[in-house]
Amino acid sequence: MVIKMKILYISLGREYGGTEKVVENLVGNFSEDKSNKITLVALNGTRFFNIINSKYKDSQNIKVVGLLKSKNKLFNNIISLRKLLKENEFNVIHIHSIVSNLIFQLANIGLNNHSIVTVHSRSDFDRKNFFKGILMNKLEVYLLNRNTQVVCVSNSIREYLKNKHVRNNITVIHNGIAGLEFDFNLSNRENLKGISFDKNDLLIAFVGRLTEVKGIYNLIEILKKIDKKNKNVKFIVIGEGVLKEEFNNAIYKYNLENVELLGFKQNIIEYLPSCDFLIMPSNMEGIPITILEAMSCSVPCIASNVGGIPEIINDKNGILYSNSDLDYIVDKIDFFERNRDLIKPLKINAYDDFEKKWNINNFIKLYKSIYLIEKQEEFYE
Repeated sequence: MVIKMKILYISLGREYGGTEKVVENLVGNFSEDKSNKITLVALNGTRFFNIINSKYKDSQNIKVVGLLKSKNKLFNNIISLRKLLKENEFNVIHIHSIVSNLIFQLANIGLNNHSIVTVHSRSDFDRKNFFKGILMNKLEVYLLNRNTQVVCVSNSIREYLKNKHVRNNITVIHNGIAGLEFDFNLSNRENLKGISFDKNDLLIAFVGRLTEVKGIYNLIEILKKIDKKNKNVKFIVIGEGVLKEEFNNAIYKYNLENVELLGFKQNIIEYLPSCDFLIMPSNMEGIPITILEAMSCSVPCIASNVGGIPEIINDKNGILYSNSDLDYIVDKIDFFERNRDLIKPLKINAYDDFEKKWNINNFIKLYKSIYLIEKQEEFYE
């Protein structure tokens, strides 16, 4: 028997990062059953909206709705979302991010729709103002508790939410992806676009937003230290963000010739398979999609020991380190550059672990079970 579901996804992020890729994976997989009708609400004009709208513009069972991007249009967006909720009987409403949850909860007043919210990362790192942090913390807990189901992408986030006294049922569903499809025969240095490094250099990729939470200041220090220690190690940086100018200034100030900033790239498959390592010097993470993408093409990760990263990376499939000891990871990078044959076991184990633990099948299976419970509860009400 075909079970028809009307699913609403709300994802109001302004970037195209891990959270947005998770939503894209959910939309893509649940829309394969043409009896499911999918509506995705995103911010009009953002990179995520443009990518997803272009991808599904001809779809018969996916509708992309754009809300206004301006921060001054909060009330308009609440009214627009409320109208959408009243005009449709969604079986499943799945929310991503604090802003999405805030707008939904305000739009849902008096309508009493059930909802699922996925928490992708800790939200407290960027809160520098003490009093604002306390206020936002209380608001976040209140909003999370208004959902029927809270899903975390890692065990570390679940513990974080429990400590904050989030009362609702908390489930952990680790992120999973289909994996990057690429030709192993093309994964060599000659195929990299816009890269001037020698093909024999050890090449390390950073992929992500250029922000403090993603560890850009840590990366700058690593670049400086490794430049003095080993000239055969090079880096490519794929991404944009608020610290882009500061990052460029650091490259100029310290005369760093071991790094190239490539900007945003939608299709990282053109770069990752040709790299020896991915580096993730973040100060906070959930379950980073970029690490899974790298593992799916046999690229091991050098990653800080924060958030959910230790749930993915170990000394068999990558390298974990502490941001409080950057000399340790610089020494490790230098060691692997001088002992290239020792990278191969990491590559093999990274791919094997991805296939066993992080492919998309279990991810979709677990969400489907939650969606069906939501649908049954809606039916019996």
